[in-house]
Amino acid sequence: MNHDQVHTTAIARRSRRRHVADALSFGNLLCGLSAMAAAVAGRLDTMLALILLGWAFDGLDGLAARRWGGTRFGVYADDVADAITYGLAPGVAIALLLGGGAGLLLGGSYALFTWSRLLYFTLTKDAAEAGSFGGVPSAVAAVLVASALLLFGKEPVYVGAAVGAACTLMVAFPMRYSHLSRVLGVRKRRPLLVILAVTASAATLFAGPHGLAIVLFSAALAYGLWPSVKALRQAMTRVAAR
Repeated sequence: MNHDQVHTTAIARRSRRRHVADALSFGNLLCGLSAMAAAVAGRLDTMLALILLGWAFDGLDGLAARRWGGTRFGVYADDVADAITYGLAPGVAIALLLGGGAGLLLGGSYALFTWSRLLYFTLTKDAAEAGSFGGVPSAVAAVLVASALLLFGKEPVYVGAAVGAACTLMVAFPMRYSHLSRVLGVRKRRPLLVILAVTASAATLFAGPHGLAIVLFSAALAYGLWPSVKALRQAMTRVAAR
């Protein structure tokens, strides 16, 4: 094989790899559509599992795009998949679970807040500070809401509080949140990942989907509130030092 043939083969291989990210985005899209179907069927445990699986596909397609590049179609497919997996599927579940005008209003509001968060991220990601972004990621908010639906059922007060917290945290753009991969990838924080994985596994083993939902709800809420707690602690320290 001569030099030109080797070069052509390498170009073809890179071109094929560009579609890996597209395939992973499509996997996320399928998870989102399946999660919405699960919500319609009242299978909130399945919906939560599919949102988590979609989140995994979403993370992997980002890694693939950074390593091998992607296509213009993949960019749009990723946005649509996120909108369905993190916004529409939980929104439909909220509307159907609570029912009536209140359920429709709360579910629709959650979906709109999620899409607003995704649009803001798309418009500002190039100018974002490296390793962080403003507001809670829509994936974390979706896990928070899906876990709350599984835990609290048709209790409108608790469900409404969880949805309100998720919407507020998503649009808290002045608050800086570190990428979860960066947070858990730091060597000194790896024990935290192990503890979370062991706790989630044990909770699922002994209490089923509701046990997993408790762990995920607590972890998502802690992640969402931590920057605010940290800022309050720093403000109190400055006041005490005067």
